Amino acid sequence: MIHTNKLLALLLAAILLLSLAACGGTAEPTAQDPETPIADDGAAYKGEMPIVKPGDEPVTITIGLVTNANVTDYKDNAFTKWLEEQTGLDLEFQQFADQKNAATQVALMVASGEKLPDILWCIFGINKQTGEQYGQDGYFLPLSDYFEKYGYYFHEAFERSFPDNPSILELTMRRGEGADHQPIYAFPTVTKGALADAMIQAWINREWLDKLGLEKPTTVEELYDVLIAFRDKDPNGNGKKDEIPIVGRATSDFSVTDPLNYLLNAFTFYNNSTYFSLENGKVDSPFKSDEYREGLKFVNKLFREGLITDQTWTQSATELKGITNPTGDDPYIAGVVFGDCEHMFVRDSDSVRVYEPLKPLKDATGKGGFAPTKYYRGYAIFISATCEHPVEAFKLLDFMCSPEIYLRQRWGEYGVDWVYSEGGKTGHRGGEAKIKLLNPLAYSEQNNHSWHYDNCTVVNDAYWEYEVDLTDPDNWDTIHVRKCNEIYNYTMETPSPKESFDFAIYSLAEYEERSEFASDLTSYIRDRRAAFCTNVLDPNSDADWQEYLNGLDALRYDRWIELAQIGYDRIFDK
Repeated sequence: MIHTNKLLALLLAAILLLSLAACGGTAEPTAQDPETPIADDGAAYKGEMPIVKPGDEPVTITIGLVTNANVTDYKDNAFTKWLEEQTGLDLEFQQFADQKNAATQVALMVASGEKLPDILWCIFGINKQTGEQYGQDGYFLPLSDYFEKYGYYFHEAFERSFPDNPSILELTMRRGEGADHQPIYAFPTVTKGALADAMIQAWINREWLDKLGLEKPTTVEELYDVLIAFRDKDPNGNGKKDEIPIVGRATSDFSVTDPLNYLLNAFTFYNNSTYFSLENGKVDSPFKSDEYREGLKFVNKLFREGLITDQTWTQSATELKGITNPTGDDPYIAGVVFGDCEHMFVRDSDSVRVYEPLKPLKDATGKGGFAPTKYYRGYAIFISATCEHPVEAFKLLDFMCSPEIYLRQRWGEYGVDWVYSEGGKTGHRGGEAKIKLLNPLAYSEQNNHSWHYDNCTVVNDAYWEYEVDLTDPDNWDTIHVRKCNEIYNYTMETPSPKESFDFAIYSLAEYEERSEFASDLTSYIRDRRAAFCTNVLDPNSDADWQEYLNGLDALRYDRWIELAQIGYDRIFDK
């Protein structure tokens, strides 16, 4: 999730001052008193459509969203038109240039008294705490009662998407309530995808292994020996020393292209999407541990010996994909690469045949051998307090959790880009297909078929398998599906810690305290990680390591963990 930057934080502080000092220059939300209970019509809501029935007074809902470059028109749009037909609503749009711009514009609108859109749709630039503050100040509606009365598709989506883990709904709502069980102001987004969950996706050049008579490595020692052979024995056979034993992209905390997910988890549990771990309910973080240091020593050794390239810390996703998928007569130059199976291979290229999945590395210290997984939970959809039709707006959001909404958002226009499978067909995960794709590029190309927002809902996209022809074992699709399933299974079969730190619930005061140092601290951790890996600093040097530890202390590392413990305990009202 994108967090509010310091400039925006200052702007929000100024807005709060304005709201306190103004004698009438700032409009207060007046459409609905947030404390006013929802009228009870005596009928249990079952998701009936349309929301506005023929003959009723017209209802217009304005949606504020970030413009997607692939959407040619939001109003003249197949998804918009279908949504209007289904709901009976008239939808209008207010577009923001990007997430940062959206958060800033909302802050300015609040400060000036300008009316907000009825719905703010997936404005991830407004983080959870800022949204909570807006809610408490009366700019966003509290939604707890709406979920209870009108959350039909919302609850159904959780049951369908997470049948084996009903606690996900409870934890999602608990986090949304904030520290003191306040009303929930955001409509949550929870997405889980089979491959997106696997944070370690390592791939090795099978042709090079075969040529050199080597097996896939499973330990750090075996990996080191294989990389030496890749470096020294000209496995691509062009007579040039152009082989790159390991290459990835370690420029994003959440990227599956980061080779450090694979390498460091051999030494300690390293979840770079949360930073924290749990043992017997106690929150910890690995960045001072001996095991983490041993992992950095190993990566530093690979770097010094030319086994992992410095491109890993600088290159773009496009550049990494180019290395993985050479064109024409260009040779393969990468031995071990990292990336999401669904997106790293160019369709019909030989790369899907050349690279084989690697299992996560075995434990190297007695505290490693893990493969972290994740799913996404966000709080970035809001109904403004000035919305004149809040029930209709909420029912629209609830309907956005229905199955066909996800399919139309992810795959485009029904009958043009996809249709339902007739049954009995194999899906791309090996189960039964639910849909058949007519235009697989509908999401990635420019069109007016959808809003191109497939992650703003509650969904486990592994449920929605699409048809593939797997009868030919040498077919690109057959190989791709087999290898994607194989690497996913590798992650699922790898031991996970008995306890996992998913999130913490911070009070606004605690969040303010964290905001004073947490961003600088995590930036410091990332920067020093890169410095140790690339030999700018030496993890074998006690002096360099102590200087690093001193820096963590100066940035309040222990308080960071202490606040995480408080926030974690609050989930269970300890």
